[in-house]
Amino acid sequence: MAAWKAVPRHGLTDNHKTYRFFKNLYDYQEKPALLITKHKLDAATGQHLAKNQKVFRHFNYQTQQTTYFYRTNEQL
Repeated sequence: MAAWKAVPRHGLTDNHKTYRFFKNLYDYQEKPALLITKHKLDAATGQHLAKNQKVFRHFNYQTQQTTYFYRTNEQL
């Protein structure tokens, strides 16, 4: 006998994807970061970033260089 699975009434089956969509509507302040071995540093101050801070990568195709940045708290 198969187990019955409840289907949400709002029609969204994956809340995570919906959350990501709405998260992109926020504005973020981007600050440069440095990645040195396993350490994440703020490029302006040299301070260590939080362990759970997400660092993003941007590759510039004209200069063939990679830059790293992190985002501050979201603002609507």
